Amino acid sequence: MKVENVILTLEVFDYLKEELNKELFVINDVIKKYESNNQLKGIVFGDYRVIGAYPAITIQGTSRDIGWFASNAIQSRIVNLVIMCLINNLAREATERYIVEFSEIVERILTHPKRLQFTTSSGVVWDSLVERVEFSTIKGGAIKASRLLYNAKCIVPIGMK
Repeated sequence: MKVENVILTLEVFDYLKEELNKELFVINDVIKKYESNNQLKGIVFGDYRVIGAYPAITIQGTSRDIGWFASNAIQSRIVNLVIMCLINNLAREATERYIVEFSEIVERILTHPKRLQFTTSSGVVWDSLVERVEFSTIKGGAIKASRLLYNAKCIVPIGMK
């Protein structure tokens, strides 16, 4: 594994967390609509099972694809991530509305025109997309979850981080 690939992947993670943190007030507005005394407990990297408090957002890498263009001097890199929105399952109709609205606000933040293309700290330009949103329950039905399948793609000359 090349160090450059890891650095680029971590830059995408950091970018997403930073951008979601910039919009905490919007995310918390949705949360307060359904849980008036609550707010987002955190945006963390890794598996949802490490979270003990909800609502929360996790960012987890699923794969990284590397492809070649016409010459051996240019690569395309695609970082695939799952962004999970997690809430306590309140076992009522409002919970369905809550998880849908929570995931939609996160999706809108990430797909805002100013965020569809972004530049990370190494100067690499990425194009991004939320490809799909899936809904489920986890932890034996105690937690409602949405999974936003996200990918970011860049084209870089070989040798550039």
